[in-house]
Amino acid sequence: MDYFFVICFFVAIVSDMNICRKYHPLIFKDVFPFARNIPTSPKEMKHWGWSIGVLVAVSLSLTALFDLDQWLVPVMIFFILVAPIYLLRRGRFLSAVKLDEGKQISAPGERCEFFRLKSDAMGIVLMWFLSIFILSFVTKGVVAVWPAFESELGELLITVVVSSALILMLIDQASRGFSDKGFFYNVGFRKENGSFFTVVFVPLFIGLLFAWIAAYLLLTRQIQPHTPLDEIIKSTRSSGMLLAFVAMAILVAPLVEEVIFRGYFFHVIRKIRGQRFAVIFIALVFAALHFGQYWGDWLAIGVVTFLGFALTIMRAVSGTTMASVVLHYTYNTGVIIIPVIMMLMTNPPYFEYRAYFPYHDAVTKERLLKASIEKQPNLAEAYNDLAWLYAEENRNLDEAFELIEIALRVDPENYVFVDTKAEVFFKLMRYEESIAIREDLLKQDLPDKEKEYQRQRIREMKESGGKWTDP
Repeated sequence: MDYFFVICFFVAIVSDMNICRKYHPLIFKDVFPFARNIPTSPKEMKHWGWSIGVLVAVSLSLTALFDLDQWLVPVMIFFILVAPIYLLRRGRFLSAVKLDEGKQISAPGERCEFFRLKSDAMGIVLMWFLSIFILSFVTKGVVAVWPAFESELGELLITVVVSSALILMLIDQASRGFSDKGFFYNVGFRKENGSFFTVVFVPLFIGLLFAWIAAYLLLTRQIQPHTPLDEIIKSTRSSGMLLAFVAMAILVAPLVEEVIFRGYFFHVIRKIRGQRFAVIFIALVFAALHFGQYWGDWLAIGVVTFLGFALTIMRAVSGTTMASVVLHYTYNTGVIIIPVIMMLMTNPPYFEYRAYFPYHDAVTKERLLKASIEKQPNLAEAYNDLAWLYAEENRNLDEAFELIEIALRVDPENYVFVDTKAEVFFKLMRYEESIAIREDLLKQDLPDKEKEYQRQRIREMKESGGKWTDP
């Protein structure tokens, strides 16, 4: 998905150049003499669309077939160097256009207003892309120099906080042209629009309904797909970092995302292309920007897509961003709290096991896991956790093998379960089989920390008498 992000950045630059060229071709040719072949006609745009589509398909295919991570950093450096140059020339273009418009006797018309809306919006998008690239590059550099600061969740939180603060400042600046009534009014927080029923009650009900459906579907399925976000959370050992992530998801993200999507960009696109197009476009973009977190979990992607449409339709129907904010806050809070309540009601022993895991001794954990399996015989995680406990305690190893086989029958692609099986084999002194499993895991697209863990376990098995194979 990193390469897809790079391609999106490239497409954004090309689109912005096309907007500038269409508005004032003469100034564009003077400021951008190297970019005179940017498409303007529908026929040219169609040709470029096919070319970009092929580029995206080839990039994703190569990323899937080969390990292209080694090329990602050079590509990021290229964009970090090129984008500021483009933004500087873009600033020259906008200044020249403003100067030219100032010489005109007649007042600026609708065409000028639409260009300003498009230009300001594209400027925000480009600065957001650039900030993401710079922050990613800086965090990777900091981790390379000081490995102790390595935390994928920490890097994610820093990137989100800084880039969100930047985009909010840019939106504040751009939205001042809408009216002189202040930031929140300009991004749609208008009290005079909508009744209490449409602004609060309906969004609250829809948010709870969406959260309950999402929680039910995600908890009742037997196979839980692994997503990039899931792997980042599981690799985090800091409870403070996890608490900060939950606080961000519940308290900050709904307001920030609604100001950006349903506040500013919805207003701009509705003004230019109409409300129906704005609803569809904003909903799809909102969903697409969440695909990277949930990639591999098509149910979660479907849920976030439907949520995007619900939020945007609520914004359009109610006439105020407050309605979509209420819906978003309700959903984000509910989708975190409702699964906890559902687990507490359906399987209290497993809830107690997970909630107080650090404080339980091995005997208590074993008792709770056995009670969990008895209460919910299809809960694969309980079988895996009990198998791991036995392996860790180096007892009941034959039973541990049977338990992990049951878990793998439910979810054979779960790399956590596969790792448990390798650990059970190791404790049974079946070193060759354990090494073979871990070598297969190293071939999968796992987080770097997980790969390093597998290499470490192979080295330990070598020292224990297992045959060594260089991973």
